[in-house]
Amino acid sequence: MIENFPDELIIEILSHLSALDIVKGAQYVCQRWHILCKSPAVWKGKEQKIDGKHNTRDVVEIAKVIPHITSLCIGKSDNSDNFQAWFTGSHLYISSSIERDELKCIVDHLNIKNVSAPRSVISRCRSILFTDNVKLESLTVYMGNRPPPDKDDTFEPLVKQGSLARLRALHFFGARALSADTISLLCQSCTDLEELCLHQSNKVTSEALYNLKNCSKLKILQITDTAALKDLSFLKYCPGVTELDISQCYSLRPAAFQHLLHLKNLKRFHMRHSNVNGLPLSAMRESMKQLKIIDLYYSYGYSEREVVQLKRFAPHITVLEGTFNFDRH
Repeated sequence: MIENFPDELIIEILSHLSALDIVKGAQYVCQRWHILCKSPAVWKGKEQKIDGKHNTRDVVEIAKVIPHITSLCIGKSDNSDNFQAWFTGSHLYISSSIERDELKCIVDHLNIKNVSAPRSVISRCRSILFTDNVKLESLTVYMGNRPPPDKDDTFEPLVKQGSLARLRALHFFGARALSADTISLLCQSCTDLEELCLHQSNKVTSEALYNLKNCSKLKILQITDTAALKDLSFLKYCPGVTELDISQCYSLRPAAFQHLLHLKNLKRFHMRHSNVNGLPLSAMRESMKQLKIIDLYYSYGYSEREVVQLKRFAPHITVLEGTFNFDRH
């Protein structure tokens, strides 16, 4: 009788089963169920944690049944020592203790486009994650707190061999290990970039970012928490940027902010935790017709009088401001 059920009803039934029930039982009922078990609708909103009670082979078996998964996050954990993987229906989180062969099998069965991983995993598994079979569009790297090496032995080779050339989004958190040369090389080679984030980069300079002129599709640029960046002259090479974040760039000089006026398409501007005066708010109001949000939380780098005028003459611009209740003076 159940063979007469429409696909929609069977999918509804399958959606109430756990991931392991599907991969170890339901998919073997018949060929029709085997096909329906791979429907994204079956896995939507489903969660399954695989820990030390199960063999890591279970993670591989789930990967074989859910090829629609495109996001692989490595090194995420719930602080459990025997954590192996956590499947959420749209992401597969894998602990960094995963074996290379197991990771390869998982990657081979998923259409991976987005990877988030610690630098240590990127270094150890780059021959698996960066191949012609993996069409990466987004890469997020957590660099960790280790002292930076004398030479970048992970990303410079990847850039030179073209493994990052197709990326649309590249995010580095704790990017202390990235040299100015590597940053320059990234900007030169990743010509399809739409998003670039460099957080805590001790060596980022305006000169290193000049090669952003090769990234004509760049829309979101975040250079945050660094004392190395003193100038914003590279912005003249980024006319298409719609969102800019230069929060916690403590060494910027007042004259640097005039280069913001090159960004005629800017919609969102973030400059949190800055003590530098010189933000040309009036000129921004006049030259940036697309501007919607100016984020100045915990920043002293602006004139209160200019903020009042901005709100009066450009009410379409939302100014976010706040100072921990400290006296600005």
